[in-house]
Amino acid sequence: MAIFIGFHFTRILAYKSGLAPRFSIFASPFLFASRVLRRRLLAKAPFLPSVGHAGLALIYVGLNIVLTFKPLMNHPALALLSNIASRTGWLALANICLAVFLGLKNTPLGYLTTWSYERLNVIHQILFYLVHVSFFVVTMVFIGLHQPETHKHILIATGVGAGMWALDRLLRILRVSLYSFNNQATIHPLPHGGTRIVLRKPPIGASSGEHCFLWVPRIRSVEMHPFTIAAADPLEFVVASYDGFTRDLHKYAIQNPGASLRASVEGSYGTFPDPTSYDKVVLIAGGSGASFTVGMALNMIKHANAGSQQSVVFIWMVKDNDHQGTGQGLSVTMPLHPPQPCSATAQRHFRPRTAPLTPLSMTRKRLAEDRPGRVLTRHISDPEKSEHDLEPESPTSPCDTSAAGAPRPHQQSTSELHIHGIPITYARPDISALIHHAIAQTPSSQRVLVMGCGPEGLMTEVRNTTAKSVRRKGPAVELHCEQFGW
Repeated sequence: MAIFIGFHFTRILAYKSGLAPRFSIFASPFLFASRVLRRRLLAKAPFLPSVGHAGLALIYVGLNIVLTFKPLMNHPALALLSNIASRTGWLALANICLAVFLGLKNTPLGYLTTWSYERLNVIHQILFYLVHVSFFVVTMVFIGLHQPETHKHILIATGVGAGMWALDRLLRILRVSLYSFNNQATIHPLPHGGTRIVLRKPPIGASSGEHCFLWVPRIRSVEMHPFTIAAADPLEFVVASYDGFTRDLHKYAIQNPGASLRASVEGSYGTFPDPTSYDKVVLIAGGSGASFTVGMALNMIKHANAGSQQSVVFIWMVKDNDHQGTGQGLSVTMPLHPPQPCSATAQRHFRPRTAPLTPLSMTRKRLAEDRPGRVLTRHISDPEKSEHDLEPESPTSPCDTSAAGAPRPHQQSTSELHIHGIPITYARPDISALIHHAIAQTPSSQRVLVMGCGPEGLMTEVRNTTAKSVRRKGPAVELHCEQFGW
C-alpha cells in the first residue's frame, strides 16, 4: 500500500513541479520499466478486471499461506506446532481489519492513491452484502466475548475493525439524513427503459462523472443504489431500466410522469484522474455509459481555461438510431473561451433498425478568434433526432463544425441524418482502431487519458487496446474504466 501511495505522489510532484522534463534522461530507465510493466498489468485477466488485480490477489493469498505455515520469531503464542489455532485466529483478525479498511466508503485511499472503494470491492451483490454485514456484526461481538482480556490485545484488534466500520456507517447515515430534509426527486420516463431523475438538493462537492447512492423510499424503502451523476447543477441521473429497483422506478415514472418523490442521496464517490491535466482525452461509452462520459465532458468544459490546447475525442455506441440516449433533457450551461483554437472530435456508433452498426465522425474546427468569451446555454434533447428537432434555445457555439472521416471501402452507408449540419454515417465500429488512432496522433511529449464506461465486453477491449498502446517512445497513456455492474 505504501508503494502505491509513494508512486502516486511522486508522479503528481513530478508533473506539478515541472521536474519531469529536466530529469528525463535520468528517469528514462525507470520510465521504460514502468511502461513495460503497465503495458502488462492493464490487460484483462480472467475473473478479474486486470492482470494487476490478479497479481495483487495472488500476493495477498500467498502472504496468508506463508504466514499460516512459516514459523515466526519463535514466538510461543505463534509457534506452528504448539498453537495453530492461535496463529490462524490472529490472521483472521488482521484480515478483518484489512477487509473493513478496503471496503470503507470514506476511505483515505481515495485521496492517497485515487482508488475509491468501488475499485477495491470487485464483488458486491445485495444478498452477499446483507448476509456478510449481518454475520460481520455477530462475528465481531463473539470474538470480543471469546477473548475479553485486554492484555491479550485480541479485544483491541476487534475494536479497531468494528470501530472503523461503525464510524463509516455513522457518516453515511448522517449524510442521508442531512440530504433528506426538504429534498425531492422529479422523475421523467425516457424511451428504451430509461428514467431521468432530477434532485432538488445536490450533495456538497458533487461533480459530473462521480456517483451517489440514491434513496427513494416510495420505490424501495430499505434500498440504496449507486448511479452516475450526469449533471451536477441541478443534480441529474439517467438510469437504465433492468430489474428490481430500476424497473420499478421506470414503471412509476411511466404511470406518473413528472412526479416528485421524497428522496435523498449519499456521496458523492468516485476518484479518477483529472482530465484537464492531460493533452488529449479519449472518452468511450456504450449505451447508458454515456452518463459517465457526458458528465466528464461537461465537467471538463466547465473547468476549461482560456487558451487551452486540449483535444477531446468522444465515442458513443448505441444500438438504435432512435435511441434517446443519456443526454435527453439535460440543461447544460458552459463558458466558452473562443480567443484560442480548440479541437474536439465526437464519434457516435449506432445500429439503425434497418442498417448495420456504424460510426459518426465529426470534428470541431477553429474557434472564431474575434468573439469574446460568453456563456452558452443549450437544452440537449434527443441526439438521434433530425436537425429541425434540435434547434438550440440560445445562441450557438462559435465553433464551426465540419465532417471528417468516411466509412471504410467495405462498409456502405445505408442512411444519413444531420445534426446541425453534421453528417452521420452508419458503419461497424472498430474500437481498437479508434483508440490506436487517437493515441498515435499524439506527440510523444504529451499525455493521453483514455476513459471508458460500458459493459464488460467493451471495457475489456478498451483495456487491452490501451495496454497495447503503452510504448516506450510514445505519449504517456493513462486508463480509467467504469464497468457496468457491482
